[in-house]
Amino acid sequence: MMFFMQNVEAQDYFSSASDFARLYVGQVEPQYQMALWQNVPYYKGNTNMYKGRICYYGVVYDNVQLRLDEFKQQVAVLSPVGNVYCLPEQQHIDWFEMDGHRFVHDPEDSTKYSVLLCDGSKNGVRLYHTVWKVYGGDVTPKSWTLN
Repeated sequence: MMFFMQNVEAQDYFSSASDFARLYVGQVEPQYQMALWQNVPYYKGNTNMYKGRICYYGVVYDNVQLRLDEFKQQVAVLSPVGNVYCLPEQQHIDWFEMDGHRFVHDPEDSTKYSVLLCDGSKNGVRLYHTVWKVYGGDVTPKSWTLN
């Protein structure tokens, strides 16, 4: 007599691990030569990674190390092995959260990201904020609401 046992939890683990790997399939983030830059083109002016969440292809991934390149408007994720900075397909990022802020695609230009200040759940108004950097060193903030 043979006895077969199936571990459903193991199947769930391998399924989620393979789904998680999808986030790390894509280009490797090109590195800037920092000596050529007066200001660092990343979020908050540093190259730090921020622990956050990302919704990619409709799947939410928690505890992901993220970095936003404000110049190229690209989100990079740090792979869990090998310390490789990957660029997921940006058009398939629904939103991401890092440093206490939720970023979404800019409603006027889907290739850029905006901070979602109000999601409209309480009053029906969505409020976005984007900061555009001007070459002269001035910063021009831009905010708007959508009903």
